Amino acid sequence: MPALLWNRSAFSLQESILRPRELAEFAKQQGFDTVCLTDHNVMHGQMAFFSLCRKYGLRILYGIELDVVRNDTKVSYLVYATSVTGYVAMMKLSSRISDTHQPLPFDDFITMCTDCRIVLPLSNCVFTDLLLKGQQEESFSLLNELTETIPNLSVMCGPVRSRLWDIANEKTVEYCHLHGIPFLIGNLATYPTAEHQQSFQILQAILQDKTLNDPALKVPNNQHLLTMEEYCFLPERMQKDTEKFVTECYFDMDFPSTSLPVYPSSQGVDNNEYLKSLCIAGLQKRRNNKPIPTEYKTRLLQELQVIQSMGFSDYFLIVWDFILFARKNNIYVGPGRGSAAGSLVAYCLGITHVDPIRYNLLFERFLNPQRITMPDIDVDFPDNKRDDVIAYVIRKYGEEHVCRIITFGTFGAKQVLRDVGKVLSVQTRMIDALIKTIPNDPKITLKEAYTQSKNFRELVHSDPVYVKLLQQAQPLEGLPRHRSVHAGGVVLSGKPLHDVVPLIRMDTNTVATQYSKDYIEPLGLIKMDFLSLRNLTTIDEIVQEIQLHTPLDILKIPLNDPKTYTLLSNADTVGVFQLETEGMKELLRKLKPQTFDEIAACLALYRPGPMENIPVYLKNRQNPSGITYPHEDLKPILQETYGVIVYQEQIMQISQKMAGFSLAKADILRKAMSKKDESILTGLKEEFIAGCIANKYDSKIAHSIYDLILKFADYGFNKSHSIVYSLVAYQMAYLKANFPLTFYRSLLNSAIGREDKLQDYIQEIKQKNIKVYPPDIMKSTNQFEITDDGLLIPLSCIKGVGATVCKTVLGTRSLHPFTDYIDTVVYLQNNKMNTGLIETAISAGAFDCFNLSRTTMKENIAKILQYAQLVKVEDNGQSAFDFGLVPKPALTTYADSSVDNMNKQYDALGFYPGQHPIEYVKKIHDIHAMTIKYAANTRGEVSVFVQISKIKEHRTKKGEIMCFAVGVDETGSMDFAIMPNTYNRYRTILYKGNYLLINGKIEDRNSCLAQNMIEYKLK
Repeated sequence: MPALLWNRSAFSLQESILRPRELAEFAKQQGFDTVCLTDHNVMHGQMAFFSLCRKYGLRILYGIELDVVRNDTKVSYLVYATSVTGYVAMMKLSSRISDTHQPLPFDDFITMCTDCRIVLPLSNCVFTDLLLKGQQEESFSLLNELTETIPNLSVMCGPVRSRLWDIANEKTVEYCHLHGIPFLIGNLATYPTAEHQQSFQILQAILQDKTLNDPALKVPNNQHLLTMEEYCFLPERMQKDTEKFVTECYFDMDFPSTSLPVYPSSQGVDNNEYLKSLCIAGLQKRRNNKPIPTEYKTRLLQELQVIQSMGFSDYFLIVWDFILFARKNNIYVGPGRGSAAGSLVAYCLGITHVDPIRYNLLFERFLNPQRITMPDIDVDFPDNKRDDVIAYVIRKYGEEHVCRIITFGTFGAKQVLRDVGKVLSVQTRMIDALIKTIPNDPKITLKEAYTQSKNFRELVHSDPVYVKLLQQAQPLEGLPRHRSVHAGGVVLSGKPLHDVVPLIRMDTNTVATQYSKDYIEPLGLIKMDFLSLRNLTTIDEIVQEIQLHTPLDILKIPLNDPKTYTLLSNADTVGVFQLETEGMKELLRKLKPQTFDEIAACLALYRPGPMENIPVYLKNRQNPSGITYPHEDLKPILQETYGVIVYQEQIMQISQKMAGFSLAKADILRKAMSKKDESILTGLKEEFIAGCIANKYDSKIAHSIYDLILKFADYGFNKSHSIVYSLVAYQMAYLKANFPLTFYRSLLNSAIGREDKLQDYIQEIKQKNIKVYPPDIMKSTNQFEITDDGLLIPLSCIKGVGATVCKTVLGTRSLHPFTDYIDTVVYLQNNKMNTGLIETAISAGAFDCFNLSRTTMKENIAKILQYAQLVKVEDNGQSAFDFGLVPKPALTTYADSSVDNMNKQYDALGFYPGQHPIEYVKKIHDIHAMTIKYAANTRGEVSVFVQISKIKEHRTKKGEIMCFAVGVDETGSMDFAIMPNTYNRYRTILYKGNYLLINGKIEDRNSCLAQNMIEYKLK
């Protein structure tokens, strides 16, 4: 029976649109019993394809298509493994070619092909090129030479494509039959059916950066999957050779696997004992050398027993070691992440920093002896130092045993429309218009956008161009588009990695697995996530700055600090991890948390789904005596969350309390509930009910409790994760409440280059009566700096002053300290700061230190540059200045306009460091009105004073002219709708830049229906 032997999937990036699932489904539907995935030089899809073949009951061969160079000629060969050894050889061949990104040298290729069959596909190879040119003798001479060099060489050819090709096939079949060379049936497939030819063309056009009608676009034809009928008409000899080849190559395979590297301890004891000794010492340190409660001793020994029985002692030692390295090298480490915070062992080792017993965190949520999975300890590091820790792990265990993990960027909904639109020559403005109607969800599909967005749907059907674009984009959506490195994933292996997984070099310093993260664990590879968290960088910077003058251990700050809870209750959480969104702020204002546990509950509740429970939580917190528990025995479990099931751990504890489940079995129930796994739930429900009855609970109560926890399984959050991330949030809130200047300095530095963020942060800072000073050419650096009573803006915030110019200015200032305006301009223009940039810096306020009006400084630049030429001298080939040669010029003075200065300062910086023009206008007219920020949170009648920044007229269905306007003040912007009658009354004063007091009505957030207006002019 024929087999599908030569198939490139979409993982042969941009060389195919054939998805592994489509290949498996096609084989099943057509009645092929054997199929092979032969991606070009890579093996990304092998394990996923293996799973699909198992699902569809197909036999799988393991193959790859490799580029090989011989005598300066590149030829693609197909390689098929005949054993596990052959599969390992394939991985090494792929790893080699993916490391150098060059074809394999022929001799190395032959040497490395252990337990493999090599096949020469005749289409598009040098052999066939010679044959089609009529050079039969040369072509057969080459084939004869290859058969002498390559053991068991086979050739492969597909169905007839033309009369000339038919002749070549006949001659080759005859030659192969005469010389005993197996001749196989195989046709390169890169797309599912002939109807997908155009989609493949579009992909190639994207790859070649051409339009579909470009005559230079080169796309091969007839590369679709062939049906059984299309194969079966070929000569019987070819069919027999193919069947024999398939039989020889087929084998059942367990993928090569590995285990953890052994932690290289030098303590003279085995690693189980070493881990135990570290934990005992760590627990004594955590308890400040006070007597250790029995509960802690018992829990520690139980955890160690589970860890050792599962063979994970080395895992904990490896994590402990790289965290120790980080701390020794002044790299801040997060307090933990995920369910690992439920481990007392992790707490004793310093891997996590919350006491799991104090917070009722469960070890079984992290490591369950009844549900064997790899441990998963993810660690957060500052984003600017994480790579240092990864580099340490690679050095310690060797590049052969540690590498990164690949991930694939795909054609997302917006990207595929843009790429396909360009290929189809659709106008850019049309593509932009369509993309703007897609909901802002990075995971949304085109089908979902069509269903969810009325605007998208209507625009698609408004023009046949859009219809065609959508039709042509959908087949490519979701296909792999490019490779990248998983954000923090690192794998470790006891065996050399190339014996377990194919590898690929991503850049000079980075090697990654060719398999994505979903296929790592089945190979025995341990994945660890070294995650970068920008907020840790912020905490680290703030703490280091504070420690210059005040002792501070961020891990030992009090968790009951009054200032911190005042800040949280006021929702003063801009810049605070996890607590910045408006919705979270609203929850904080209502809750006014008074304990650390309540902060954790906020993080757990403020998510889609659990939000439904917020009103009940707040009501019960307000009146704890009115809480009704499902059963009085559950009060100790639910009391901390006021009778509401908030955490997954509470579901486990309820199962333990009422049904007598072990925590390990309770975790299995919890997971089955969250995944709605009916195959497991049916039996567990019966056990749960029976357990409750055995524990003397009424059957009705047992059923109601089961239904309750089943309902909350979707809502429950991992308490361990909530606690540790609440600690990060609390740390940032504590720093903001107690060290505001240092906090804001770091926050502002993190936002340099993002003008909208800087404006928001600076507005908040000013509201707290902290002064923000404009850049100062004599004092500013490349970062925000703390002054006696405020913050100084860096030179790098001035438009046009990038890192290079800033470095030049600071270097010039260190060599020639600036003393007055004239000297400063002379030195700066000599060091590549042109007139335009100097004027921008003046507008930004950087030269205000010289006590001259900004207009005076700008108007006299030309005069100063003439003076510079007069005092310029050469000193050993270098330019210098002798200010004694000529008297300095007298400067002509000019007056400034306050509002003009403010607006030009905004243009130079992108934000207002000092007074906003509208504040100035309010003051001179003594206007008292709502700010936009306040009005945006109001419903009903409002009165706001704004400057108009945008006007757009619109014709209604009745043909009348109305207007949409945007107004701004010092706190933000607001949209205004001005209906035809109102617009007719006020259109003479509705223009960009004018100052208006607008009275109106707000029904929807941040949009106001204007009713009347009053104009105010500058005096």
